[in-house]
Amino acid sequence: MRYGIVIPGGKPAAQCEMAQAAEAAGWDGVFVPDGIAIQDFSGKPVALFDPWVMLSAIASWTNRDKLRS
Repeated sequence: MRYGIVIPGGKPAAQCEMAQAAEAAGWDGVFVPDGIAIQDFSGKPVALFDPWVMLSAIASWTNRDKLRS
């Protein structure tokens, strides 16, 4: 069985670092949100970027992750 984790958004470098940490922890994949606006639990807006661009950046920062559509 394979397991993935959702990266909740944020600055691109921070998302890539979270993906690296997930890979180091043994997660099989990462997911990023797709939308025009999202809020955290306190109601503050969270920065979102195009998911394909973000996944491409994550792929360049990690070794095992694969992109699939």
